[in-house]
Amino acid sequence: MICKLNYSQEVREQVLSAYLERPSIRDLERTFGINRLTLTSWIKKAKSLPSLSEKLLPAQSDDVLEFDEVCSFVQKKTNKS
Repeated sequence: MICKLNYSQEVREQVLSAYLERPSIRDLERTFGINRLTLTSWIKKAKSLPSLSEKLLPAQSDDVLEFDEVCSFVQKKTNKS
């Protein structure tokens, strides 16, 4: 049995907008609770999606760039036989 849900245009636009931020299809599936085949269909139909560079706001002189620093420590493994 195939259960077809009708999503509002607002939901579709919200999902496609989130897609422009470059998450994975599986991430969108988990976030919105929409099957990935449906998501893929919507993305294919939206042929004229603007590129990410078109969606970004221009940089301002007082913008602050933040990033997380990832540190790792690799310990020498010793075999205890």
